[in-house]
Amino acid sequence: MALLDYGWIVPPQGSPLAADMEMVLSELEMQEADVVFEGGSLASVLCFLEGSDCLTVLPETTVAEIGSQFGIQAVPIQVRTPRRSIGILSRSARELDNTSRIFVRFLEDHFRSGGNAGPLT
Repeated sequence: MALLDYGWIVPPQGSPLAADMEMVLSELEMQEADVVFEGGSLASVLCFLEGSDCLTVLPETTVAEIGSQFGIQAVPIQVRTPRRSIGILSRSARELDNTSRIFVRFLEDHFRSGGNAGPLT
């Protein structure tokens, strides 16, 4: 069976995951996927997946963390990983506590080193 033989669950229009899905389908030359459910929350998508033979695009970490709870497994397809801009928000009226500063420093080091920052200390 081919991937186009399955129904697809798509994320809400305009969401980052919808952009990921469009990229994956385009890269696999699958613009004609049969959309059977346009998802809202992650919980609704997971519940729909659990009771169907449908496919969707989810972050690998999501599948690894909670996929087994819903009887979901990854289909091993190699695609490009989308680049993301990530920011850290905090209240300007209050200084960060020590734990928060350590965590922010870890994140900064992690991304500067290409994901090789080592353990959080």
